[in-house]
Amino acid sequence: MPRRKTPCTAPPNHEWAARSVGANGRSPALLFAAHKGANGRSPLFVTLALCLAAAPAQARFLEHKGMCDASAAVAVNGVKFLVANDEDNILRLYSSNTSGRPVQKFDLNTFLKAGKKDGEWLEADIEGAARIGDMVYWIASHGTSSKGQSLPTRRRLFATEVKTADGKLSVTPVGAPYENLVHDLSTAPSLSRFNLAAAAELPPKEPGGLNIEGLAAT
Repeated sequence: MPRRKTPCTAPPNHEWAARSVGANGRSPALLFAAHKGANGRSPLFVTLALCLAAAPAQARFLEHKGMCDASAAVAVNGVKFLVANDEDNILRLYSSNTSGRPVQKFDLNTFLKAGKKDGEWLEADIEGAARIGDMVYWIASHGTSSKGQSLPTRRRLFATEVKTADGKLSVTPVGAPYENLVHDLSTAPSLSRFNLAAAAELPPKEPGGLNIEGLAAT
């Protein structure tokens, strides 16, 4: 369906991206935004905005606390959605009808073999998700650090099985995280023109640098 972008008035101290609404001008759109503190830098929580293009002045805002930098999300049923944050390795389940903190959390640190530095878990930098039936596939950025240093923990492609029973969601990691995607892509003859082996060694924001930012089911 063709989609068009329309502005959405935001409360003070919010940073917003353009939202996408249905061509009929009435379809609700979901939007994530980082709520900033008074100093303009300290993230407090993620906001989910439910806007109706037919009545933008009466847009309804739901504030979902407990994380910042939401990077990937999938709907798990009509009233909840599962979100990844690229700053940690925890999936959070939120209600799509009411504001608040996560109703459930799913810690993937051990499953992702993230490792620790100075006592803190290293981030996998999850950036995309796609759902096919009960399976949700998640992908990390596969990028280097901003200085081009290798970060093996960011080379993760993995799956979780999502099921709901008696109103409670279960998220179960499946198999083991796949860590050789960059090698597979860089050695694929059909992709040789992209020189992905070299791209994978560049900082993500450098021209030609490798950085995965999404995933889709086709």
